[in-house]
Amino acid sequence: MTHTRLLACVLLSLMVPGGLFAQTTGLLRGLVMDVRGSPLAGVSIIVVNSGLGVSGRGAVTDASGGFQVAWLPAAPDYFVRAAFPGFATVDFSEVEIKAGQATALRITLQPETAFRERVEVRARPQVVNLENNTTETRLSSEFIDALPILGRNYQDILSLAPGVTDTDGDGNPNIHGARDTDVITLVDGVSTTDPLTGKIGAQLNIESIQEIEIKTSGATAEFSRAQGGFANIITKSGGNEFRGNFKFFWRGHLLDGDGAGIDDPRLHGGVGEIGLRELQFNDFLPFLSLEGPIVRDRAWFFMANEYVQQQDPVNAINEAFVAGTREYREFLKLTWQANTNNRLALSLNYDPQTYLNQGLNSLTRVESGFTTRMGGPIITAKATSVLSPYVALETSVSRFDERPARVPTLDPDTNHNGILATDRDHDGFIEASERDPGEDYDRDGAFDVFEDSNRNRQLDPGEDVDGDRRLTQSGNGNLPGGCEGALREDLDCDGRLDTINEDSNHNGILDPGEDIDGDRHLDLGTEDRNHNWALDDTPRPTSAYPYGELRPRPPDRDYTIDQRLGVTSGPYFEGFSDRRRRFTLRQDLSVYVPDYWGSHDMKLGVIVEDEGFVRGVDGRPILAPVVRSGLSGPSTVRALIPADTLVHNDAQAQTFGLYAQDTYKPFPNMSIGIGLRFDREEDTSFGYSFFEPSKERALYDRLIALGGSEKSKNDFLQGNNDGLVSFGYCGDPIFYARGVGNPCENPLAPTGIDPSLDRVAAIEQDLDQVKLVALSRMTRHHTEARFTSFALSGLFADLLRGNEVDPRILAAHGVLAQQRERFRLTNNNLSPRLSFSWDPGSNGRSKLFATWGRYYDKLFLSTIVGEEGPDTINRYYLLDSGGVTDNGTPDHGIGRVLSKAPPSATQVDRGLRTPFSDEFAVGFEREIAPEVAISLTYINRRYRDQLQDIDVNHTLRLDPATGQPRDDIGSLQLPSGRSGSTASDIRLPDGRPDLYIYNLFFNQVLRVGNFNRAEYHGVELQLLKRLSRRWEMQGSYTYSRAVGSAESFDSRLGNDPSTLEQEFGYLDYDQRHVVKVNATTYLPKDWQIGASLSWSSGLPYSIISRFFAFDNADYMQFRTRFGFTRPTPDGQMAFVPLRRNSQRNASVLDVSLRAKKALVVGKYASSLFFEVYNLLNRDDLTIYTYEPGRADHLGTDELGPRSPLQIDGTRRFGRRLQVGCQIEF
Repeated sequence: MTHTRLLACVLLSLMVPGGLFAQTTGLLRGLVMDVRGSPLAGVSIIVVNSGLGVSGRGAVTDASGGFQVAWLPAAPDYFVRAAFPGFATVDFSEVEIKAGQATALRITLQPETAFRERVEVRARPQVVNLENNTTETRLSSEFIDALPILGRNYQDILSLAPGVTDTDGDGNPNIHGARDTDVITLVDGVSTTDPLTGKIGAQLNIESIQEIEIKTSGATAEFSRAQGGFANIITKSGGNEFRGNFKFFWRGHLLDGDGAGIDDPRLHGGVGEIGLRELQFNDFLPFLSLEGPIVRDRAWFFMANEYVQQQDPVNAINEAFVAGTREYREFLKLTWQANTNNRLALSLNYDPQTYLNQGLNSLTRVESGFTTRMGGPIITAKATSVLSPYVALETSVSRFDERPARVPTLDPDTNHNGILATDRDHDGFIEASERDPGEDYDRDGAFDVFEDSNRNRQLDPGEDVDGDRRLTQSGNGNLPGGCEGALREDLDCDGRLDTINEDSNHNGILDPGEDIDGDRHLDLGTEDRNHNWALDDTPRPTSAYPYGELRPRPPDRDYTIDQRLGVTSGPYFEGFSDRRRRFTLRQDLSVYVPDYWGSHDMKLGVIVEDEGFVRGVDGRPILAPVVRSGLSGPSTVRALIPADTLVHNDAQAQTFGLYAQDTYKPFPNMSIGIGLRFDREEDTSFGYSFFEPSKERALYDRLIALGGSEKSKNDFLQGNNDGLVSFGYCGDPIFYARGVGNPCENPLAPTGIDPSLDRVAAIEQDLDQVKLVALSRMTRHHTEARFTSFALSGLFADLLRGNEVDPRILAAHGVLAQQRERFRLTNNNLSPRLSFSWDPGSNGRSKLFATWGRYYDKLFLSTIVGEEGPDTINRYYLLDSGGVTDNGTPDHGIGRVLSKAPPSATQVDRGLRTPFSDEFAVGFEREIAPEVAISLTYINRRYRDQLQDIDVNHTLRLDPATGQPRDDIGSLQLPSGRSGSTASDIRLPDGRPDLYIYNLFFNQVLRVGNFNRAEYHGVELQLLKRLSRRWEMQGSYTYSRAVGSAESFDSRLGNDPSTLEQEFGYLDYDQRHVVKVNATTYLPKDWQIGASLSWSSGLPYSIISRFFAFDNADYMQFRTRFGFTRPTPDGQMAFVPLRRNSQRNASVLDVSLRAKKALVVGKYASSLFFEVYNLLNRDDLTIYTYEPGRADHLGTDELGPRSPLQIDGTRRFGRRLQVGCQIEF
């Protein structure tokens, strides 16, 4: 969006009316009558809240007796007075004004002669609100403060609402079957959601929250850009009284011990058990808030400061660790009442955060995690103007600026020599073998020295000086050989002490006649540094000379997945630093029409948002070794390598939204809501030339068949799989010249002798280029990484250089690389909203209601930056235990190549649409006793155009005889010994469907598109007891089913064509039954008790099979299928497929308590509190995936756990205790 267009939107927003009241304020509306029920006109209504500095607000009733006072800050303690000559004055206390809602008062004035003084009434709030058809839960700061909530995050409060779950505990809830990116958090009406991920964008000081409103269904047209729900947070404001509040919370291992205890080691083979008893953890959470007037009745301030040090013990079954958090939460709000009808507010939220030990699970060691840094400032300015009793305007401007980073827990430079890799072949790409080898190439802890004393290049008796049973590779010319130690004396590793300077002309080059000792190495005569005329190199030195150290510097460690155990170790493979920003302009203007065929709340609003994201990423390889011995074959290693070690990402988005909402009451007991919202979003990023692999392959196959390239080839593996071996023009007799032979094998060349034969020769020369033309119909990756391909080498041997496909040769044959390009995605979305409610008793105690609406999400920036990288490359090697190539170059333990795949890449569909859901809800609400209401709601949601990335470069091929996917080539049989074989030599079935490739110049092509859908059905029963008679309660039961194909767009789901039919099923966060009860009560002697109880049925989990397999081009794939492999009676392997999430965890019961004792210390009101979380000390096990073990089949090279580490899950720590104190001043 250009600056001109953005300015036009801003000017338009200043002219267009908005909502009747903003999401941060409410209104007071009422009707005044006399004792006979006749309306009274001209009654004076005065509204006061001295604590908030609200004074001078009021209204005069109209001819119908109605009045309205709009744009009142939310608070539970307003004072309202109604006065009229000849009638007794009526005062209402404790009138509650809720954000985004109208509070209704029905006032009856008695004649003044009936009373000697004014009438005082405590306002009784509405329990059943006919005008509000949104299913929502409101939690006041007082109720929140009284509940036992583990943590100081507002996200922990959201899950108290019915229909809201946070099953993975990351603070991003799922609401009624929606993904955890489908929730928008509004703070004082402005979004704080992360523009990149759609998840948490800011942490809030929980003590700065006045009220949280969780809208779970039926939201009006004011709300958009989320399919799941909306969390509307109202922050506190200062008042006319100086106040301070200090709180301190502590919990730690001295109180908690080892929780529910450690696991029986037999549950996980005794692998990696640190033991919870050895963990030390402490949480310190001091908090201070101050508020008061700057100028009494004019200007006020509120500030809250909090430091959080939180250390959570995690029992990950075979690993126990502490996940830590350190952060500051600073909040400041300044408020100015410019005059009676104009109020200004400026707020700042600053939340620098550090999260330790992230990225860990049951199979990942603590050193392999990372630290995440988040947070930044959010500045919001808000102006509220009351233009008349029925017209008001609010304008909000906000700036969100966050700068996250990810830092590996273990420094990637593990040997601390300042080197991570060396690009030895200068191709701009870092192979796994080019990682820093340090000085200990073979990792035996000793310096390797020259050992081939008789120079026969064999390890003879007495030559193994370092005892590693390997002959140290001798130097060869300018190659240094296998001798180790940067400061060794034997620089050329030839076993001789070179003391003569051979560079007679001082040009640094070995010229003819200068090689005096005949070692083909230019000796500078500097090896004898201590001038003792002896070669001092030794495997295990006892002094600092000659190496400067007693042990060789080890190689840098990699992020390594042990394929035998499934355990991950080494420094995390990626780090990043980025910036995420958002500018928001919002305006709301309202008009209330009290009597036009009924009353109308007509709401119109406009919002403009401008978002941006930039990131720098540095990546390193991931290694997955299999160390074998004996008859099981050679040791191998797989590597996932970034195509570019440094990648820059950036994206921008502009959104414009316009809504209209009318709440129409044709009768006092009926309300009809009609809303319409228009959202336009423009997302801009850069990527690379878009292509369709299947269409390119179809044209390639036709040209290959025409060129006769299938002749003598396997149509199934190398051809187009049409059941025919096409000879093309090679089988056409018209091209056979008598006595010349096959035109494909021996195409004629023009001779200039026979014109007729020359014409045939010209045609044959042109036809000979057909297969190269076919090759040029495919797009190749934009990097210059080399790769190997069985399919290409069999058809195009001239493409190879050193058995590898060279991108430069491809370019010479017209195979074009992707070109960088910018692209823009534009979506115009129209969202209707309808609602209806009816009070059958016309007494304000019951209502029947129904809502329907369409809710559009948005394209978060993470969904459109995938094309920018980092892309990845799969490699497959033999392990080289010696760490040095045959020519004497360190190889980081990476031996001969078995498979080199081209890069895998991500595509963004250029027609990407905004995901949306259609929601229908119907329910009944009834006040069953004073301050007590019960409601029953049915909610149905259909999620459409959901985002998912799927591999569009692989497909399945069916066996004509069985109709089932073919299984012929997935596994590789490796012979025993070091030599190995090439990947195409011995291929075996692996019990799973094989994958076949389209574009041979890519491995996976993961396209982000609207490939997904989901369904949700739920019934919600809620019991609400407002605070009265000294106790308050919210209870609910939810029955639901959430089914779909994926929980996030970038999960591994969709990456394997063979699993697509198994993926639609219960979503990871599907919980069939959930019961929640939250209650507080005041007891004698200044005690307050809070309790929280929840019971939920178990979450689903999958039985999976993870393995590496080859496709028909010899490109390696890491695959995950749902099911398991078992041997058949004939000795083969058969895969038993299961549906995703076909299993269930056990149910979970959680009970927590909080006790608070109020005290008076001197002149200060104080309190002590004690909290118990997980009172029953349950250690419930939550399984995420289960992988059955299987035997290591002789010589078959595939991944699968061969140890008891088969479960990825966590077990609850057990009971947690917390103590704290509070001082108010």
